[in-house]
Amino acid sequence: MCSLGLAFELGEGLTEDPAKAVYWYTKAAGEGYAPAMTNLAVCLLNGTGAERSAEEAVGWLEKAVEQEFPRAQGILGDLLLTGNGVPEDKARAVELYRAAAKGGYVPAMCDLGLCYENGDGVEEDLRHAVLWYRKSAEEGYAPGQCNLAVCYLNGNGVERDAAAAVRWLEKAAAQGNARAQSILGDLCRDGEGTEMDAARAFQLYTQAAEQGYPPAQCALGYCYEVGSGTAEDKTKAVEWYEKAAQRGHATAQCNLAYCYEQGIGVAEDKTKAVEWYARAAEQEHPRAMCNLGLCYEYGEGVAEDKTKAAEWYEKAARRGYAPAQCNLGFFYDRGVGVAEDAAKAVEWYERAAEQGYPRAQCNLGYCYESGKGVKEDKTRAVKLYRQAAEQGSSVGQCNLGYCMLKGIGIRPDPAQAVYWFRKAAEGGSGRAMCLLGDCYREGQGVEADAAQARTCYQKAIDLGFDAKEELEELDKAAPAGAAEQPKKKKSFLGRLFGK
Repeated sequence: MCSLGLAFELGEGLTEDPAKAVYWYTKAAGEGYAPAMTNLAVCLLNGTGAERSAEEAVGWLEKAVEQEFPRAQGILGDLLLTGNGVPEDKARAVELYRAAAKGGYVPAMCDLGLCYENGDGVEEDLRHAVLWYRKSAEEGYAPGQCNLAVCYLNGNGVERDAAAAVRWLEKAAAQGNARAQSILGDLCRDGEGTEMDAARAFQLYTQAAEQGYPPAQCALGYCYEVGSGTAEDKTKAVEWYEKAAQRGHATAQCNLAYCYEQGIGVAEDKTKAVEWYARAAEQEHPRAMCNLGLCYEYGEGVAEDKTKAAEWYEKAARRGYAPAQCNLGFFYDRGVGVAEDAAKAVEWYERAAEQGYPRAQCNLGYCYESGKGVKEDKTRAVKLYRQAAEQGSSVGQCNLGYCMLKGIGIRPDPAQAVYWFRKAAEGGSGRAMCLLGDCYREGQGVEADAAQARTCYQKAIDLGFDAKEELEELDKAAPAGAAEQPKKKKSFLGRLFGK
């Protein structure tokens, strides 16, 4: 009778008919046959061929558990772990998983591993988690293979081994496990544990995304956005971000918001951008929190509100997001949306600078250079400017060059100053271009060249920097045979903060 029910449920040799499947399962279950009781319970849980009833399903599972039927033990354990149709009881869930695993029910082996990993119903024990994941993995169970791979990737309960992780992920991915396909895609994209292969990453993301796995949908969207492993297609990027975003994936929501904000692959709509940033921010996504703060700061898609901007920056900052930490530091430095507090500004700049965030390194450098919110330390300022400069920050490059030119916190070195001014100017710094013009005019670090100085000043103006005074002074040629009088210098030590 149970076999007949299964044939009707799966449509094997008979026309698929869930109601008839339930009919035959019920008859067999009434005869005390545990597999039929379990199959009937699953139909009741899913509403297949009968009205959904978790309570009735639990009743049949309990009867099958009395007969120590492993599959019933595993499924009832699932319900007890989550409190579905029965009061939550994680300790009993673990007992049932253990009994089911002992009886050879492979999914329960993996579930037991997960309980040990998360400390659900049992004391957390990562080594035991790995042990049970391995048992299920060696039986060919794809979720167990994937979980074991993640343990190898993170070094949880086992020595970190990205290559071993790849081997297990390959096995699970070959069985169509979407999570394994997505994670393996990440490793192929980054070249971790395997050769870097953007095309294969794209293929794996596509396989997982088409199964509805949100992280893969988001990753696939990014592939289309930047043209990684496939031709760039901003419209498709938005489509995939939206699929994942609608399923609640916070990163996809943030990426979709950014597309709406910038008009990438979709018509610009700052109001929608704010809506999606807010949805991601509600899930405590740090970048979304910071970007939502920016929207409030500048009144984009929402009424300008500096106080709310500060609140969102702080939420993201406390979650370790460096750009938000820097923005919050700037707010405290300037008294924007919060009471001015130079010491707090330094504190937040420090946190972001420790993460290697160039803008914070520059801002913190200026605090040390000027002694604002911290004891003056020009040597430390130069060190911070150099850290930012070496990461390509044009502000850091310009500041470092200026310190070298003037001997601020470091031995004067005009030639090196010129080097850094050039680097910064190449990055679009009008201030650096103007300072480079000064070097050409005065012969500091380079041979004096009035024509080259004029070119630099004009380029600085073109970049939006006010170098008109320098250009006018240069055009006032000194009398023949007379020494040129040194011009009065502008102060370039003004605030150099960037948003």
